[in-house]
Amino acid sequence: MGDVEYGIKLASFMSTAPGVHLVFENGVEVEGSVLVAADDVHSFIRSRLHPQCGPQDWDGVMLNGTCRFLIAEWNAKIAPHIGDAAVYPGFGDQKVLAITIYDADWDPCSGYVNVSWCYSRRKQSDDPLFVRYADRGLDKAKAPEAFWDEIVALPPRELVEPFRTIFEGIRKRGDRITHHQLVSLLVPKEDLLSKLQFDKAVFKGDAVHDWSNHAGTAANTAIQDALALGQVLQRKAQLEEYYEGRYPSWLKSYGENGEDFQALHRPNKE
Repeated sequence: MGDVEYGIKLASFMSTAPGVHLVFENGVEVEGSVLVAADDVHSFIRSRLHPQCGPQDWDGVMLNGTCRFLIAEWNAKIAPHIGDAAVYPGFGDQKVLAITIYDADWDPCSGYVNVSWCYSRRKQSDDPLFVRYADRGLDKAKAPEAFWDEIVALPPRELVEPFRTIFEGIRKRGDRITHHQLVSLLVPKEDLLSKLQFDKAVFKGDAVHDWSNHAGTAANTAIQDALALGQVLQRKAQLEEYYEGRYPSWLKSYGENGEDFQALHRPNKE
């Protein structure tokens, strides 16, 4: 088992007779038998091996943030509305509001509950919240002014509790916010297989497939990728076996996810 190091970026890689040779930005060089590309949708490795396979923009908007409630405030403002639910969705006209509990310390005196909230909808014409994958100038950690204007303008009927407490307090609390570039990506199977013989590189997670994570499918698929690839590597089987096993699931999710997003955000009249 090798060491795990953080904050060191891959600078270059090349195929060798036994496998791959890697050079990192700090000057460290590493030899290996297989290069696993798990470097997200902006994959440096994919850009070198499959430059023709880039993410495509989605016609959707999504922002999410995180905040913390102390136990007393949680019990008073949130718990009465959601009970024991860990995920609580809400729907407005063509909008989805959601909160997810992702960490909790239930100490009755000093405990807390961490919450992830999400706001998503379809793209509108001349949409100030829509961002393209190619927009490298986007500050993903900062919500644009148009977002605050849109939250304030939500009709009262769309901000029933506990969403009124969550969303009306966003700006005052200073939530850490992520403004997502919604994209769709799936590298063709034939391209992936063609690179295995010479480049000894195998892809997993968002580096090879990406779609909106509004239903949790992207994250779950990446976890399943890791398990499947681990089993193939442990058995020292051919890497083609990994793609043969995983690609049908990728193709199914890739085809259905866009339809799911549009259906989830349909107008109330539908």
